[in-house]
Amino acid sequence: MANEHEQHEQPKAKPEPSLRKKRQLEQMAKVKKAREQPRVRVSPRDDEMRKIIKHPRAGAFRSSGSLEWPDDTFTQRRLREGVVTLEASREKQVEEKAPAAAPAQPHRG
Repeated sequence: MANEHEQHEQPKAKPEPSLRKKRQLEQMAKVKKAREQPRVRVSPRDDEMRKIIKHPRAGAFRSSGSLEWPDDTFTQRRLREGVVTLEASREKQVEEKAPAAAPAQPHRG
């Protein structure tokens, strides 16, 4: 008879979070959104670098292909060193977003 009783029990619904908890969750979501960094798709220079290099947060490269890394100082340093390269499609997007600086016009007056 104990088995019959157990079968009829309904799972308890989660209680609605309190107002304080809702505010905490909203604040955590805002902080998370503010901390998000833009990401760039990079490829290693060669297979040797593919085995060696690893981003502290994004991890190591797979056996083939590229990987998305956060656009942070670590990534920028590796790009300057030539250890990794930006994917071609991403380079075009970056160039389009950053307009070329116009030559300075001398002030005549």
